[in-house]
Amino acid sequence: RGLVRGLLGELLGCDPRAVPFAYLPSGKPFVDAPGAPHFNLTHTDGVAVLAVANRRVGVDVERVRTVLNAAGLVKRYFSHAECAAFAALDEAVRPAAFFRGWTCKEAVVKAAGATVSCLAEFDVCL
Repeated sequence: RGLVRGLLGELLGCDPRAVPFAYLPSGKPFVDAPGAPHFNLTHTDGVAVLAVANRRVGVDVERVRTVLNAAGLVKRYFSHAECAAFAALDEAVRPAAFFRGWTCKEAVVKAAGATVSCLAEFDVCL
């Protein structure tokens, strides 16, 4: 968080401690100042991604790993078209496809300031 404050403070021309953060109802932080940049941060397993833009932005990063119930998660959180696409994939590429879909969906949700309850309402490419 200190790095985020430092970067945003530099962009805003203010002390990092003075960056005016506020929070959406979803809990997503934003800079509450006219003309302030939008940002999003994600991290996992020693990898961090910070995006800063002049419009809403979302990022997500995950380590591709075995997920015991990937098909169940796809059925619960992915759209009908994504479920069909996932089922049609060769078993060997499903883990990578799951994480590609998941991270893309998470990034969209983060950019929108929404929650995971809307994941099945839009399609991404697996």
